[in-house]
Amino acid sequence: MLSIKNMRSSKGFTLIEMAIVIMILGVAIAAFSPLYKLYLEDRAIQTTQRNVDSITAAIGSFRGINGRYPCPASLISNRNDPAYGREDCRDYSGTLNPGNCDLGVGGSGLCREQSERAIDYMNPYTAGNPIIPAGNPPVRIGAIPFRELNLEEPQAYDGYENHIMYAVTEHLTNDTTFRADEGGIEIVNNDPTPASVLNPPASAHFLIYSSGKNANGAFPKGGVQFNCPVNGPEQNNCDVNVNSRYSLTQISNAGGTSEFDDVLAYFTQSEIPLWQFSNRQQGAIVQKPGGDVGMAFPSPGQSFTSTASNTSKNGQISDTLRAQPDPVVANTGKVMASELCASGGPAAAGNCFSTQLIAGTGMRCPTDDHIGATGAYMVGISGGAPDCRDNAPIQCPSGQVMNGINPDGSIRCVSNAICPSSPVDLCGTTFTLASGPQGTNRTINAGLTMTQRYRCDANGTWSLRNSAGVCTCTPQNDQTNPNVSCGTGFSGTFTQTRSYICPTAGSPPGTMPYWTPWAPPGNNGGNTWTYPGGIGCNCVGANDVRSVSCPSGYTPTPNISQQTRQFVCDPTGLGGTWSNWTPTYTCNCTGYPDQTEWIPCGGNSPPGSLQEITWHFTCPDIWDYTVTDASQCTCSAWSQTRTNDPCPVPGSTGFVTNRYDYQCPSGVTVTELSNTCQPPPPIVCSWTSNNLRGASSSMSAPGPKLGTSGTPACTCGDTVPQCHTGTPGNFQIYEACVCGGGN
Repeated sequence: MLSIKNMRSSKGFTLIEMAIVIMILGVAIAAFSPLYKLYLEDRAIQTTQRNVDSITAAIGSFRGINGRYPCPASLISNRNDPAYGREDCRDYSGTLNPGNCDLGVGGSGLCREQSERAIDYMNPYTAGNPIIPAGNPPVRIGAIPFRELNLEEPQAYDGYENHIMYAVTEHLTNDTTFRADEGGIEIVNNDPTPASVLNPPASAHFLIYSSGKNANGAFPKGGVQFNCPVNGPEQNNCDVNVNSRYSLTQISNAGGTSEFDDVLAYFTQSEIPLWQFSNRQQGAIVQKPGGDVGMAFPSPGQSFTSTASNTSKNGQISDTLRAQPDPVVANTGKVMASELCASGGPAAAGNCFSTQLIAGTGMRCPTDDHIGATGAYMVGISGGAPDCRDNAPIQCPSGQVMNGINPDGSIRCVSNAICPSSPVDLCGTTFTLASGPQGTNRTINAGLTMTQRYRCDANGTWSLRNSAGVCTCTPQNDQTNPNVSCGTGFSGTFTQTRSYICPTAGSPPGTMPYWTPWAPPGNNGGNTWTYPGGIGCNCVGANDVRSVSCPSGYTPTPNISQQTRQFVCDPTGLGGTWSNWTPTYTCNCTGYPDQTEWIPCGGNSPPGSLQEITWHFTCPDIWDYTVTDASQCTCSAWSQTRTNDPCPVPGSTGFVTNRYDYQCPSGVTVTELSNTCQPPPPIVCSWTSNNLRGASSSMSAPGPKLGTSGTPACTCGDTVPQCHTGTPGNFQIYEACVCGGGN
């Protein structure tokens, strides 16, 4: 037993001494916390930019494979929701109007706007995808569909744990209605009168953006949307409006409504590719909607084979072949074929039809008396030959016109307006449009190249549908443009000329007069440029300087560096070439002086134990630290209870309460006190594949069978060389089949 005397002689810390120690620790931590805060802010900025770049690249890859962009995912779903991180391409045109969001319980978690740009675009939701003339395409807004993009879940969030937002022009998420020149998102600067940064305006395909550190209008992970400022440069980016308009300006930490820390990435494209690879049949190409494609061959004996490929899920195939004359190039618009054959059957089976019967000698019925006193009349085509009937002349009742033949050989008659004969004047000459039923076209030509096309409308009147060309053309003198600068890298000036070209009587109808380009042309701004001799331009060389942003971690502020290049003359003195840009660094990485701070010891040290660490900065943007004082980090026996430890089985729900008994010199004993964990739902895996290779009915394939016979289960992660789908004897081969699944 301890005596009272010994108790009185025992030494300890007084309350005043403890208060002084705590105050000193507080002052030390406060002195060095700004540096650690700076490190965390820099890491959040880099994480945000890195994730935005990764998402943009993944969306580009998705388009290259699928011929479309992915649809956004829900902003309000959680990890237990099947919609979490999955694209939602359902039709919301009748339930979610532009300018609104569906963020309530059970909602889609999406928002919709519409483009400020009125263009003709195809409806992605209606059968046949009809063209909507001069419409404002809808824009869909939501979260990143990281599952379709094969991204990790953290890559769908910025460095502040908020959703990275994704806006996309809706009809560009459908490969049938995708057109590269039909983006519908507007991005403007922060001028007093905001101007578009796009050409043409409102033409961005999609937009990726983070709300930055201030999180104005951001959607946190599993939370409710933060407030959006009433005004300022960030209002367009966080406030859903009827029109799809976003702002892009310089980063500003001025605070208040002048602050702007959003990170944006977008894509726009003005050219229209005529072809794209089919996502239905490997190795096939398909024509983009709305384009005209011309094909020419050196000699008539060469051939062109066209196979229609537009297979739907039920196996039906449909296609249309059109040919129309070029208004400028003569002898175009012809499709030549010796016979037309039905798909899927051999010629020997009588499935081919000779085009000579229509375009050449034609089809005629006999007129001898053994068929009928008045002869036979053709009522249809059957088996590649005319279907002749002994009948009176075929005609429709009064007031109706024939527009087809029924399967039974009878004619199809419809009521139709008749446009009467009408005089029209063209180039001083009077022409008469012969009478014709509704839908009839009449074309007249006069003068040098003037042509007009009229159409009989439903009201029985002729309407002018197209007019092109000129009646006469007055030649004009060549124009000159004197004292044109020879351009960067050259000395002197020169004179340009151009000529006015009139069409002739032999020019195709519709040909217009035109001015030739200025000759010789001026400096085109390319890397290499050459002037013709004798015009007064001599190469003298030049230097060019431009400003670029410094890498992260460099100074001074603002982070601007310079690059230079030289225009080097060739031996003739008439041309030269720009060299590559060479950096002239005015940015220097000064780094930061070493700083120290105190942090918890961890390990088996008791709570409250601190160790000193020293932070080091290595250019351009690497932070690291070393432990410089660990004298307080001594081992002692102590215990701690944690109430929210994760469940030991991945995917389980609930928590575990554990007691940790730390012992010296090392080791820890964990005792479970309570457990609320629920087992995860079973994982069901199945075979999937997206890469169609094609197969004939005589081929066989190893691996599991997919499609109409059902989807067999498999062991997650298994792979096989090939899979196939369809009924036996008629299937398609897939490559890269993967066994995968989820909860």
